[in-house]
Amino acid sequence: MVKKIRSELELKEWFINNFESLGYSEIIRSDIGKFPDFILKGGEKEIKVELETLSSNFLLHGHNINDVDEVVCVKK
Repeated sequence: MVKKIRSELELKEWFINNFESLGYSEIIRSDIGKFPDFILKGGEKEIKVELETLSSNFLLHGHNINDVDEVVCVKK
């Protein structure tokens, strides 16, 4: 059974359990509440990732697209 993700905390838990299957090799920093939410290792690069339950929340929260490499969302 697939669990619905209803909050950013649930998304963070899912992401921590699945980051390797998404192509990242290591979590360098994980801090919901600090932008970006994650810094991960992808190959030899550090990748800044922001998690959002809704993609529109990225702009609603006032984030700058130039300060993050990827945004992971549950719903567009």
